[in-house]
Amino acid sequence: MGVIRHSPTSRWSRSTGKGAHLWLTQVLSEIMKRVFYLTFGFLAVLIGFGIAVWLFYNLLIERQAEFTGIWSLGQFFMPFVMIGWGIYWVRKGLKSSNKKGEK
Repeated sequence: MGVIRHSPTSRWSRSTGKGAHLWLTQVLSEIMKRVFYLTFGFLAVLIGFGIAVWLFYNLLIERQAEFTGIWSLGQFFMPFVMIGWGIYWVRKGLKSSNKKGEK
């Protein structure tokens, strides 16, 4: 009975044990990469939404003493950049790792 490993020609194949550690390393690497992208992607979206809500609350509803105003366009666009980048990372973390042409 062989060890299941990843092969470039098929998703799963049997081996005599040679390369099983390579398969395990690839699987763990893929899992860690997905966890990283999902964790920090959701965090960036959450922080971006929080900053945007606070910014619009201070601009449109009631100005807080801590809010000094918008001094540059970067201050205004940064929450939206964080939201966009976070969504990109979440989508990247959820995307299938199958290469083109593999089944």
